[in-house]
Amino acid sequence: MRQSQLLPGLALLGLAACVTTSRTAPAQEPGEVIWRSDVAAVWEARVRGAAVGRVVRLGSSEGERYFVVQNVHGQDLGLIDGQGRAWRARPHAEHEAVGTGTVADGAARILGEETVELIEVAAEAPSRAPLRP
Repeated sequence: MRQSQLLPGLALLGLAACVTTSRTAPAQEPGEVIWRSDVAAVWEARVRGAAVGRVVRLGSSEGERYFVVQNVHGQDLGLIDGQGRAWRARPHAEHEAVGTGTVADGAARILGEETVELIEVAAEAPSRAPLRP
């Protein structure tokens, strides 16, 4: 067999070796549990009368509850669990523990304020809607 006939066959064989496959995993890995939470209550966080954020109480059908602290634009900034432990969300990093105490204490720490006043607002209000200062 001549070399000129052998080269196209080797080229095709080389292209076949370059085929790649990819596999994607489902969003839920085996053994993971997805919790569904409903908005139970919403408080507006105020400092000297000005809105600085909001606290949304979420509760699951299993009785677990936690609070999400949002800025005035409705972006989640942190989380407070049912035992009063507060964490500030950090983009592309682990959440930062900021302390324990009341929900108002945790919201103030997450929002970067000394203290906040929590005023309850209608729970059926969309939790992502921007606040009016």
